[in-house]
Amino acid sequence: MADVLLQLLNLSSTLALDDADASHPQWYLAVDALARTHPSAQETWTNTVRLGFGGDCDVRSARGPHRRLLVLIARDVYSMFLLPNLGLTLPHLYAPSISSILHLHPRRDAFHQSILAENALKTLFPEQQLSQGWVGDVTRSSGSGGTVQLSTLAELMLRNGWRRARLDVLVPSLGQFVDGVLRTV
Repeated sequence: MADVLLQLLNLSSTLALDDADASHPQWYLAVDALARTHPSAQETWTNTVRLGFGGDCDVRSARGPHRRLLVLIARDVYSMFLLPNLGLTLPHLYAPSISSILHLHPRRDAFHQSILAENALKTLFPEQQLSQGWVGDVTRSSGSGGTVQLSTLAELMLRNGWRRARLDVLVPSLGQFVDGVLRTV
């Protein structure tokens, strides 16, 4: 555990901002490194530390490959949702910053493949475009619409799961967050 803490300390020194102003959007972008996968542990930095100090990262199982993968991804980004909203000018809809974490997540490709392997879900993304990957058209009840990309599906589900869990409690536990995510699937 000492070696992980030393590596984490070294990592944190690369994240320092000039004035360490936590209300600055760059602060959120810097701390997302903590939700990235630790090179030797195959866990995120925050999960590695949590496990190292005797905590657990157990989450309920889910049926279906895409649900199981989404639960594991939710477990890995949970710590980012615990960051305080410090009056950022960014829309609350997009805080915390998890896009880059999900783009680099080791289970990302497996999640995408599991969606495409299920016939009912694959129909949501009927077209593969060179620049956007698998996309589908969406029309909302308000009459507005657009496209949705498979590459953003996990993020949409995680954000909606967090919002769903917050309907029941102000700061959801890991289990409550996972339950919220599964209710959005």
